[in-house]
Amino acid sequence: MDRNEHRKAFEHLQADHPEFQILYSAAKGKLFYITRQVDIEDISFRPWYSEAIKGKCYISEPYIPVGTDDTCITLSVPILNENKETIGVLASDIKVRDI
Repeated sequence: MDRNEHRKAFEHLQADHPEFQILYSAAKGKLFYITRQVDIEDISFRPWYSEAIKGKCYISEPYIPVGTDDTCITLSVPILNENKETIGVLASDIKVRDI
């Protein structure tokens, strides 16, 4: 996984899909790249990560994140290598009103 590739891909995704409020990727239980500054490192216990790292897609229940009044959901999917092995997780927070 390459941070610069993630940055470019995330910029394109957010330009085409403004409903993706935040995009982030993770590997080995830690954030790899995120489109917003956060003070979180270990995310291994979070359901969006722990489910997707097992190879499953994940959709959270609606919730209100800290620091906002906008209800959102989190979507996450596994990132696979050329051998179809899960090497990380791609996730996004989407405002419910944008769905």
